[in-house]
Parts: sequence; structure tokens; C-alpha cells
Amino acid sequence: VSGQAATLSAKVAGAGDTQVTGFTEGAAGRYTAGLTGTEAGQVTVQAMQGARPASNDKPAVTLTADAGTAQVKSVLLQGDEVSRVADGSSNFRYTVTVTDANGNPVADQTVTAQADKPDHVTVAADGATNAAGQTTVTLTSTTTAVSDIQVSARAGSTGTMVDADKKVSFVADVSIKDIAVNGYIFGKDEGFPTTGFKGAMFTIELKNGNASDFNWKADAPWVTVKDGVVSFNDTGTGSKVTITGTPISGEGKIISWDFTLKNWFINNGTTTGTDMDEASFCGSNFSKVPTIQQLNGSERSDGKRGTLGGLWSEWGNLTTFNGSGFVSTNPITDYTGYWTSQYAAATYIVSLSNGKLGTIIGNFSEYMVCRKSM
Repeated sequence: VSGQAATLSAKVAGAGDTQVTGFTEGAAGRYTAGLTGTEAGQVTVQAMQGARPASNDKPAVTLTADAGTAQVKSVLLQGDEVSRVADGSSNFRYTVTVTDANGNPVADQTVTAQADKPDHVTVAADGATNAAGQTTVTLTSTTTAVSDIQVSARAGSTGTMVDADKKVSFVADVSIKDIAVNGYIFGKDEGFPTTGFKGAMFTIELKNGNASDFNWKADAPWVTVKDGVVSFNDTGTGSKVTITGTPISGEGKIISWDFTLKNWFINNGTTTGTDMDEASFCGSNFSKVPTIQQLNGSERSDGKRGTLGGLWSEWGNLTTFNGSGFVSTNPITDYTGYWTSQYAAATYIVSLSNGKLGTIIGNFSEYMVCRKSM
């Protein structure tokens, strides 16, 4: 039927803003019209004449995103964490969304990513965008700390670079290096300390960091920690003590280390007495007179620093610990003798200033130290 162009319209179902306009007649009774829209998706079209269908056909038409106008819409960091350890494997992931000029997601679009501090990080997109117009960009650390990294991405190789919503940092991989005590270094996993006394102190030394950059705490009331220096301020127990250091900056991992004591030592200050006085003093304090090994770490010889299980061999010159009660070294003899429980023709004593073994024959007075098993 010719001459009906003015009476024709179209009923469109699907994408919301799609329109069919401009019906024109070509060959007699054959009409064409233009379909336009800005929302990608599938629509169905039915020709109408007035209020009645001009045809029962409802062809489907698919509108696709305009890849020619593709641009990155957003670069969003996945998760809330903005600081991770620079260990060569830690990474941050970003969701990149690409749309066309009308906001439609663009699939199969390559994405180029970059970081503003590229020397010690790597950054790359995982692949082309999916049907939702999205891909993932991964920023990976090396072992070098880098702060406030800005990641950006663009569509293809010529699009406009868009910054990520958050900057991130890779912080130094701080860990415990060793344990320093009175001139000797123990490995962090050697098992020090097994002995303790009120007034004892040692230092947790760090790798790739400063102890003063952490808030330290111990889970035992008799232990305090400040700037990595651990102090025994009261009578200890045999329960495991866990020490933690939390970065003051809020960036980086929490450091943790623990120890368990086996023996606790007390002394009688500057008071001296015989071996019988020593036995009485220890008994009244529910403790025992220690052996040579329990004092200097040896079976029956001078002590050697670093031997676990001996008071002097673990802690060194006991007289250097302020407030511990151990007596200062005799400047003439370089010896500060304490009773042991062992006897062989003479009673053995151990100097807790230098770990040397000595003997006493006769009714002499020496300093007193006692051991309590935990």
C-alpha cells in the first residue's frame, strides 16, 4: 500500500532510549526508517500504523558499544588495604572499567597501565576487558620500599590516562634480626632466654627497620618493652611470653617473637654467708642452690657466653644490670663469687661477673644466689 509513510511509527522494546524515526517510502509499499539509540543492548521493533500493528513481525536489533570512543571510566583499588610489605610478591589489584561516550561498557578493549614510580614495581593489565567492560590491573612489589604509588590506566595506547582512586605503598619487610644481650648476640630462634632475674634486659634488633618506629607490648605483666628493649621488672613465670611490635605509621606487618623461661634466679644482694647460710637462704625462698652448669653453662670449668641454660652464659656480667642486686666486680680480683651446690674436696663457686669457676676450702663467706625451676 503506497502513500502511508506519514501514518507509520514503531513500537520499540528493550534499550530505553532507542527510537525509530523518518519513515520513507522506497519501492511502492516498501518503507524504511532509521533506528538510533545510545544504550547498548538488544531491542525488538514492531511497525505500527496508528494504534494498530502494521505487521506481526518483531525483528531483534542489537546495539553495540562504540569502541571508537572507548575511554577508561574508573580505576578502583580492590579492598581497603593501602599498604603491603615489599617482599617481591605482594601486590595490589585494581578494577578498570572502560565505557564509550554514552557510558556503555566496551568489551575486548585492551588497557594500558602505568605507575608513577616505576623503578621498583611492576604493573600490567591481566587482559582485555570482559562483557562488563572491566579488566584487572595488578601492581606488584619488588623488595624495595616505595611510598604513595599512583596507578593509572587508559584504553588502548592513546586514550586519556585515568588515576586510580587511591595511592598505595609497599613498605620495608621489617623482621627480627637477632637478640642482643650484654655484649653477646643470640639468633632470634636460638631459644634465648631460658633463665631470668628481676632487672634483666635485652634488645630485639630488627632487619630493615628501627625498633623506635613500633609500639611494643608483652602479654606478661612482669615484662615491659620500649623501643625493642625488653625488661624483666618483676618475678617471672614459666608461661610463654609473646612480644609484639606494631608499626606506629599503621603501614607494614606486626612483628611477633616469644620466649619461655625454665629457671628464675634471686640473690641476697650484698649479704655474704657460708654455704650453709646459702642453703638456708634458698630454702626460705622456696628455691635451690644452683649447680655450676646452672650458673655458667659448663659442667665443671669456666663458663662460655652463649651457652643456654646457664645464668652467666646467657646474660654475661650480671653486675652490669642495674637494680638486679648482683654485686659489682671486685676490682682487685676481678671476681665476684657465688655459691654452687657442688663439692669435690672443696666447694665450687662461680663468678657472675666473668663466669670463672673457683673453689672454697674452709669457712669462708661468699655471695648468695638461688634458682627456682619454672
